[in-house]
Amino acid sequence: MTAFRTALSSCPVGLRFSVLYATANILLAAPTQTSSYELLPQAGRLQLELEMALSLSVAIALGLHFQRISRPLKAIYVLAMAIVLAIGYLDLRDRVEIESRPVSEVTRSEYQTAKWLDTQKLSGRVWAPGSHGFWLNAFSSVPQISGCCNQGRHALLTSHAHNLASAAESQADTLHAIAFLRALGAEIIVAPTAKSTEEYRDMRTPGKFGAVLPLAADLAGNQIYRIQLKNQTLAGAVSAESLVRSAHSDPQFWDELERYNTAYDASHTSAGQWVKTGRYRVFVRKNRDEVISTKISAAAGWRADVNGDNVPVGEDALGFLTVQTHCQGVCRLELEWDPSPSKRARAVLLSFGLIGLLLLVNPPMGFIGRMRSSADFSRTTK
Repeated sequence: MTAFRTALSSCPVGLRFSVLYATANILLAAPTQTSSYELLPQAGRLQLELEMALSLSVAIALGLHFQRISRPLKAIYVLAMAIVLAIGYLDLRDRVEIESRPVSEVTRSEYQTAKWLDTQKLSGRVWAPGSHGFWLNAFSSVPQISGCCNQGRHALLTSHAHNLASAAESQADTLHAIAFLRALGAEIIVAPTAKSTEEYRDMRTPGKFGAVLPLAADLAGNQIYRIQLKNQTLAGAVSAESLVRSAHSDPQFWDELERYNTAYDASHTSAGQWVKTGRYRVFVRKNRDEVISTKISAAAGWRADVNGDNVPVGEDALGFLTVQTHCQGVCRLELEWDPSPSKRARAVLLSFGLIGLLLLVNPPMGFIGRMRSSADFSRTTK
């Protein structure tokens, strides 16, 4: 450790900053668990911060190298740098020109799709890839499979479903993608074509869904398909054998998925509704040995009541809540999310803030001593 500190202190200030800055970000990003609660929002998305440290280190290293090379090589370096900067400038100028063009939102495929979805009485979710997530968040209130910006990341299978539905080209893969999205609660599939204004262009052969699903609308280059959901609530009673237990990479996953979808569609539920934010109530008809399966991500903080009795919650391989209860007949299920993890996060952040404030108001004596020594040295050198 002493050798590392000695080596670090002999480096240029900028390089020392880069090393310490990158180390701090790596320590934040390395232990992240995106499938569970995180104190730091999107800690796994620190690539820009790490890139800043890397760019600064490379610039310092090139500067040190530049001082040691011959004058002809310096001229070549300067010329190469000028070419790179010119290319970068022209590219950025073209991009700024494109981004600065006035746009009428009503002409966008994403906007027209968002407004159309708002007119539909949907009981399920919407899968809309690419830039649609941003527009649906702004102009629609329909629930999405994942949305933009790493939303809904507790159910990690949403990424696998998205990738399969986007890349599928054969009919077999298309059927698997539809079964996958159905299991995640999708009722609507938005497939942008070449005429769509969707920006990311992840979808391959968007017409593939037309051979299997009915076309609900064709809006400005977006083909919208509807999955017929028989169970239109977020919970259903299924046998324990019908739950998905295997990982999506296992061959038996697809058979389990089909069995689960069939059992979920056959369940009898009614009056499913969000009573208030974070609280869902539904009436489920079940046999004694059946399990209540839900379409709600099994994030920390959920609790379940069945007919007024608190019961434990579990999780299936899809990342959804399951409720094991011996209730039979019509059972009233209430799921409520307790935001205590957020309270703990606020308490931790508040504690660090108070500690920082105390250090500013009453810093440690060692720190004061160093400040006084620096002040005394400054006075003696004047």
